[in-house]
Amino acid sequence: MAHLHRFYVPEGFAAGEACELPAAEAHHARRVVRVQAGDEVALFDGAGLEGEGWVARIDKHAVWIELHAVNQQEAPLRRLTLAQACLNREDPMEELIRHGTALGVTQFVFFRGDHTDRPPKRPDKWQRWAVDACKQSGRPWLPVFAYHESLEEALRHAEPPLYVAEPGGNEAVSATDAATLIVGPEGGLSDAELDQARGMGANPMTLGPHTLRSELAAIVGGTLLLQAMGAFRSC
Repeated sequence: MAHLHRFYVPEGFAAGEACELPAAEAHHARRVVRVQAGDEVALFDGAGLEGEGWVARIDKHAVWIELHAVNQQEAPLRRLTLAQACLNREDPMEELIRHGTALGVTQFVFFRGDHTDRPPKRPDKWQRWAVDACKQSGRPWLPVFAYHESLEEALRHAEPPLYVAEPGGNEAVSATDAATLIVGPEGGLSDAELDQARGMGANPMTLGPHTLRSELAAIVGGTLLLQAMGAFRSC
């Protein structure tokens, strides 16, 4: 069976109508995956709306999709917030967002940690990376992004229970429908930040005996919490 290409249309769409792809998606369709008239494709709006149809027309600058089926997916039952100190390089930030989105992170709450050298350079790219991950993974919901100047401010918007990744933490985690994972930057959380997280009710959580890069720690910890929530059970 041929791969079904997915395209992001945030403005929405309806069955029985022709939908013109946004400019960036049309370029991707024409120049990258090279769709042809009649090809079956899928659309999503990032808020649970999905559609299936075929390429009706292609011209020099535009692609139109004729939709034959549209459905609205429910919001994710399990909500994982990643409270992540901003990383100092763009590549690991991209890896973190792409893999975290595909995994099922519903909210990225970035903050400037005590060991963060600088604020994020290109937050405008975060949404694009998440869109690409949703297109690849088949997820119909885009994560929400936020940025705060401190861990304390970030945790005011976090959903309990809170877990902080640190050596010597607990091996077992417990969560039902929601959880927040706190992960430090390359240099780790400062002692003051760890005390602050614990003071706000965060549970220490171990990720094993070895030192992990920050972006990998976020994915490993997120996987453990989603597993505890039952997010990977077959429907």
